Amino acid sequence: MDEIRFKSAVIKVVSKKDRILEGIASSRSKDVMGDIVEPDALMESWEKYYSKFPTIRYMHGPEPIGKIIDVRKDNDKVIIRFKISKTEDDIWTKINEGILKGLSIGFFPQDYEEIYDENGKFTGFHFTKVMWIETSVVDTPANMDAVILDKSMADKIVKEGLDAVLKKGVVPNNPSGYGLEDPNKPWNAPTLSDFTDKKFDELSDSEKMKIAKHFAWAAKMPPEKFGDLKLPHHDPKTGNVNKHAVDNAMARLDQANIDNKDAVRRHLENHQKEFGEKVVNMETEEKMVEDVEESTEEVQEEEQVEEKTVEETVEDQEMPDSVDEEEEMEEEQMAEEEEMEQKIGQMFNEMYQMIKSMHDNLSEKVAELEKAKEELEQKVKDLELEATIQKEVEQRLADMGIVKATKTVDVEEQKNTASVMAWLKKYAH
Repeated sequence: MDEIRFKSAVIKVVSKKDRILEGIASSRSKDVMGDIVEPDALMESWEKYYSKFPTIRYMHGPEPIGKIIDVRKDNDKVIIRFKISKTEDDIWTKINEGILKGLSIGFFPQDYEEIYDENGKFTGFHFTKVMWIETSVVDTPANMDAVILDKSMADKIVKEGLDAVLKKGVVPNNPSGYGLEDPNKPWNAPTLSDFTDKKFDELSDSEKMKIAKHFAWAAKMPPEKFGDLKLPHHDPKTGNVNKHAVDNAMARLDQANIDNKDAVRRHLENHQKEFGEKVVNMETEEKMVEDVEESTEEVQEEEQVEEKTVEETVEDQEMPDSVDEEEEMEEEQMAEEEEMEQKIGQMFNEMYQMIKSMHDNLSEKVAELEKAKEELEQKVKDLELEATIQKEVEQRLADMGIVKATKTVDVEEQKNTASVMAWLKKYAH
């Protein structure tokens, strides 16, 4: 298992003035995927790895929005304290409004075991060793500890079940090691037969979840039927992203009969960025409209002022230079930010590929060692057999009164010895 896994929990505000928050990064309770992450595994990874670059991200995107300032273990929970950057006013507002209310950690599994219920059905993974690489502020926590902070909510979950409370679909993770298809490659929506020859209800939960990773939305994980998967955009054979499929999914998103559309949109926008497209979200479009309206009002006011005095006209004529300079600075700043985002995203992908390559190389070395071990064991057995045969030959020669020569061997004795050796090899087993 070389894919990045995610696990979520809840956050609370510690200091509004300093924008400091605290949250349960993980606990030993099962999340909605049925997975358990050992707290000790996270603490070990924090000390060895993650503490070297403890950034906080937004919805598992490439850009950092803050940093972790403390990590501690409390019984079976890992609690982190972190700070949101002063530049992230929009995200800070959403946190205080309760729109962003959870944390989600990203990690590479290093050691795990499968979990099965009393009927032998696979229910999830128990991760005992991980490489914790990322933490994000998210809108929908997945860990049970994220919702059982309020007793009324806990009672509702007991009565109706967690799915009935959350009532949201799932945005699956991307296929492991996916790449980008040629932007000009055409796209046809896949059917179940493109993934497997089996019927969907014949697939294991693991196989169903693997197929779900090729789509932008699933009713639940693992999906109950193939029709629960919406907005495909990964090639069923290679797992690579198809640009036409992403554009088509974005165009259909508003009309799609699914929930959690904001998370789906962010997922697809990240793919658009991978193809080098500049993404403008709904909030940005609304802001652009407001800016245009404000600019129009300013121009009208300037025209009125121009009609009054010549001095004001001259001042108004000087303003466009200042505006142009400001726009150029904003464009340069945006270009720098986009370049930084691309570098961070590229660095993250290179890190992932490096770790995956190390994992693959290690697996190959282990296989080679296993093969060498088997060959060595076989050679030892052959040598032991040869020694046994040699001993039997010497004993039988002694019984037959044939003395072993020290310098020369009679031709007849060679024939006798060869005959005995052949007989022993045939019947020694």
